[in-house]
Amino acid sequence: LHYPLFFSGFDEYLAQKQVGFHGSSNVISYEYPLSERVRTLLRLEDMFERVDYFLHKNDPHEHHVALLSIFEMLEVSGRADLKVVNDQAVISFYAEEVDKDKTLAASRVNQKMKAGIEFIKREYKEIELSTRNYHSSQVYEEVSGKNANGMPTVKQQANGWRVGQYLDLKTGDLKNLPTMVAYLQKTLALNNVRFELSDEVNKRLEAERIIAGYKNLNERIVMIAQAMGRQVSDFMIDSIDFEGGEINRSDNRAYGRVVTVSGSNVRGDKIVEPDFEPGMSAISIRVDAKLRVK
Repeated sequence: LHYPLFFSGFDEYLAQKQVGFHGSSNVISYEYPLSERVRTLLRLEDMFERVDYFLHKNDPHEHHVALLSIFEMLEVSGRADLKVVNDQAVISFYAEEVDKDKTLAASRVNQKMKAGIEFIKREYKEIELSTRNYHSSQVYEEVSGKNANGMPTVKQQANGWRVGQYLDLKTGDLKNLPTMVAYLQKTLALNNVRFELSDEVNKRLEAERIIAGYKNLNERIVMIAQAMGRQVSDFMIDSIDFEGGEINRSDNRAYGRVVTVSGSNVRGDKIVEPDFEPGMSAISIRVDAKLRVK
């Protein structure tokens, strides 16, 4: 694809269109993916072509389309994306027991949860704890038999109880996280680990995100001014809207990378500490503005 990167004004643009861009010595070839700046210029070129086409028509409705295309040029959006290292971990553990006696299964689950919670409260003061989803259900087994006609049958027969509970932790102490997880895995099973940004970091980044979005908006206004052959001072912002941003976490933040150790070096009563990579989160904001030309 061949596109002009700069044109000083609409008249010059139309003159270039009549000659043809492919005969110009200033043509530069681009292959996708393109930068945000080039995508904006390509969008402007498409709008100029639309205006040029409908301006040469005789129907008033087609002139109206040309005016709408010009107005569309003056609706600008800015976007900013900030990548930040995750500083908080959310870990989920669970305890589950199966026994023919429901009371015994529940007692063992309660003991494991109590031991884990007491360890965390004793060793780590700044961790948020919450328990959830205490559940109990019957366990069934298949029993083979025969019916009155002598045909084989299979029936589900209750033979015990499954009892379990989940424990969720939230901590910013990522340095000691592997040690804590390894110790808790002696009694509890690890369900999952994910990393995110803390509320403190989100609040601190709010101002940076707005400033970056507004800066990107101004850069796009400069591009439009250059494309139309006008000065930036010719444009005035009639309205501006900051849309709420979104947080996209990196794919590698969901689970930690486990260190593999030779079996001869691992004792039966000790769990090898996992190695976690917190990854990064991308925070974005969109800024929409309507411009007015003096």
